Amino acid sequence: MYPAPALLEVARIWWDVDRVPAVTWDAEGRCFDLVDPLEPSSRLRLVAFAAPVDDPTAIAAVLAEAFAACDFPPDGDGVPPARAELTVRAHGIRAPRPG
Repeated sequence: MYPAPALLEVARIWWDVDRVPAVTWDAEGRCFDLVDPLEPSSRLRLVAFAAPVDDPTAIAAVLAEAFAACDFPPDGDGVPPARAELTVRAHGIRAPRPG
């Protein structure tokens, strides 16, 4: 779990809470979500890579710091995969394509 204070506005908009969300990832290191730490069922998918990443913590840090509320479309689908991929690559991290 990686704290995402830059995404507090997302937590306020989507979950009506005033607490810092966190970026979490699955055991494979493939799927990354924004989560309300006190209510884990409140989550938005950030990106799902086609294969596990080498360093999930580095990916989580980029996702936690590089996105803003405007990156989340109002349909609840989370960040568009192409946007997530470009963000990770712009920070010099090689990762599998989202898929």
